[in-house]
Amino acid sequence: MILLCILTLTIGLTVIHGKEYSRTLSYGEYFYVSKDNMGEAASIQWSFAGSNSLVGIQVWVLDAVNFAIFQVNPLSASGYQLSDGSYYSHSGEFNIPSFDDWTIIFWHNQLIGGSTTLTINVTFTGVGLVGWLLSIIIAAPILLVIAAVVIVVVVLNRRKKQPVAPLPAVQPQVGQPPTSAPPPQQPAPAPPPPVDSVFCWNCGQPNKKPSTFCMKCGKDLTSPEK
Repeated sequence: MILLCILTLTIGLTVIHGKEYSRTLSYGEYFYVSKDNMGEAASIQWSFAGSNSLVGIQVWVLDAVNFAIFQVNPLSASGYQLSDGSYYSHSGEFNIPSFDDWTIIFWHNQLIGGSTTLTINVTFTGVGLVGWLLSIIIAAPILLVIAAVVIVVVVLNRRKKQPVAPLPAVQPQVGQPPTSAPPPQQPAPAPPPPVDSVFCWNCGQPNKKPSTFCMKCGKDLTSPEK
């Protein structure tokens, strides 16, 4: 995914235009190559070779405003001179300083020497405005996905590293024994019968002396039945 993002960002940094030309120029004539929306980090690689060694060629790079002036009056234009007319064969590279429509001009401005046939190579390399916009539009979703994945990984790693806090131990209060369930209550024992009593021979009921009949079943205590 990272490689795809890098390749996408380099869409704007490409050879936007590269071509070889052949032109015959007489005194006062010129040949030009233009490229729209070229900006910083862009460059122009250029070269020319003339068939007539007596004719030197001037090379200029002009922005849109000065190229319009040059077409009306070449001597009134202001730009970047890359070759001063001393060479019939020359080459070089020009780094574009700012976004604009740029034009490179090969100008035969030598009164004597006659005409010459030029073999010209011009390559615009760099960042076009449209290319950069396309790069940003394509790369933005990829960068967002990468950022989301990184955030998720970081959050998961932090959760794994956090220790689990132990539950606090219950401390018994000083001076108080631990509480426990009370023992089950036993039924109270029956009171013992009085000492001066006589038991009924029939039902076993104790009767106070000198009772002669059982207070429970009514039997005669003095004459048990046989």
